[in-house]
Amino acid sequence: MPITTAESGRVRNDLRSDIELQHLRVFEATYRLRNLTRAAIELELTQPALSKSLRALRARLSDPLFVRTARGMEPSARADSIIGAVRRALRIVDIELRAVGEFDPTRALRLFVLGISDIGALYFLSRLLQHTTRHAPGVQFRIVAPHSALAAALLEGEVDLAVGPFTDLGAGIFQQRLFSDEFVCVVSADHPRAGSGLTLDAFRREQHLVAGATGTAHVQRIVEQRIVQACGAAQVVARVPSFLTASLLLPGTRYVFTMPRRGAHQLAPLAGLRVLPCPLPMPPFEIKQYWHERAHKDPALSWLRKLMFELFGGRGKVAAKANAP
Repeated sequence: MPITTAESGRVRNDLRSDIELQHLRVFEATYRLRNLTRAAIELELTQPALSKSLRALRARLSDPLFVRTARGMEPSARADSIIGAVRRALRIVDIELRAVGEFDPTRALRLFVLGISDIGALYFLSRLLQHTTRHAPGVQFRIVAPHSALAAALLEGEVDLAVGPFTDLGAGIFQQRLFSDEFVCVVSADHPRAGSGLTLDAFRREQHLVAGATGTAHVQRIVEQRIVQACGAAQVVARVPSFLTASLLLPGTRYVFTMPRRGAHQLAPLAGLRVLPCPLPMPPFEIKQYWHERAHKDPALSWLRKLMFELFGGRGKVAAKANAP
């Protein structure tokens, strides 16, 4: 919910210079993670240091800000009302003010938050880490699962770069194509009927797993619809939340799982699986990287986007802002 002019004025009065930058970081991390221990680990603070910052902010704002519940640290109404302003303030410090000059990956200390599915993380992160370990040792990554509010997360700086087959993320979002992918079938290595492949008739007779991977649900819905149309709903024995879950369920079974080819070749040797062509026609899809216009000129994120394209890109180019107003 946007902050009104009156609310912005109150926030400016609240967040005067006597509040340290660390207090705001503690507030934002606690709000996002709902857990003091996890917030302390992320910020590389001791638990007493984090609690001290939170106490100082509570005293300054005359509000508890967070209340401990069975679900974690739940924010107060006052915390909800200022989180947007706090995030914008942190973004000014972390992005706009530091965007002056060049980004030197060999010397920089920078944490990048990537919105990628579980199978995407397996595919992208291994090569990214191989590169940064040698050429950018101070660079770190945190992976978060994409969700329905991904565009807002890019806007608020909660996610620096999103990578996947996402639908239109709306106004102010840049995108760049990395590559096209296709679907294959994955089965247990000892599946007795797979042979060197599956015919369409054999595919229709088999039992199937389907996944509704977070952030790629629209692609997986197409897969499930085509399997149900071709095989019947009774042949779908389980729907699971992720590619990784489905892959770990396959060994020793007779099930078939249809998933993206590049991810399948990453998982197959780890889980004892075989990768087969998919005999049922499936539409290919494109994997792109997405970022918000507010981060477009940040030298660090420009470096990361360029690196992603160099490591994984095909013949792509930066698109105009989606649905630019």
